Amino acid sequence: MCPVLFQFGPFRLFSYSVFGELGALLAFAFWYARTDRMGLREPDDFWLLLNAILIGGFLGGRAGFLASEGGLPAGQGLVFPLTSGFSAFGVFAGMALGLLALCRLRRLPPGPILDHLCAILPIWIAAARLGCFLTGCCYGRPAGPSWPWTVTFTDPGAALPRALLGVPLHPAQLYEALGDLGLGLLLLRGLGGAGRDGWPAGTCAAVFLAGYGILRFGMEALRGDTVAGIGMLTLGQLQALGFVLLAWAWQALERRSRLDTM
Repeated sequence: MCPVLFQFGPFRLFSYSVFGELGALLAFAFWYARTDRMGLREPDDFWLLLNAILIGGFLGGRAGFLASEGGLPAGQGLVFPLTSGFSAFGVFAGMALGLLALCRLRRLPPGPILDHLCAILPIWIAAARLGCFLTGCCYGRPAGPSWPWTVTFTDPGAALPRALLGVPLHPAQLYEALGDLGLGLLLLRGLGGAGRDGWPAGTCAAVFLAGYGILRFGMEALRGDTVAGIGMLTLGQLQALGFVLLAWAWQALERRSRLDTM
């Protein structure tokens, strides 16, 4: 595909970074427009929230990738150019931990903030998956000759094993991008606004965790970069099941909190 969108001398603009950052800008604009509904009282709260999300997401995503790889891959440092090397599950976990730490420090309501974080995250992920597609990371398994559509990577700079160059593969990145987009549209509708009543507090976060967990569990069957887990389950599928369990636990906590306040 096109791992490098633009190059001028030593400067290179990577597809992975560009699409991830476009998704981030869209998410930031969405949150900024909804600061009141999120319960952010002071102007500084918004910027502190962004820093908590960005730092937590970076550290969590990097830690998750290194854990799945069993350490630093050859030729990479702990901090390296943002061309690949992040775990989506780790990014989410890091973002949530950063957000919850900030809420505790600033005495902010975690439920509405987490709902808004989760409502726009699938759109952000969909944009990032387009970057993955152009880069060649998160690639799919080889597709059979009768499969109606495939993608073939030929650029030696693509982030997939050299043995898969020229091999028709499932466009797993595009499959997930479409699934993420559908999940995001559902969550944005459930969040409410513009004259529509939204779901009860905490529901968007729970639906995101369950929906993304189910999507990623199924996607593991079509991805070619899976990591062995336990038995027939891959590491990604185990993490996906963890997301579904977290969805149930979070919804149960929110329901109990609502009953206690009645």
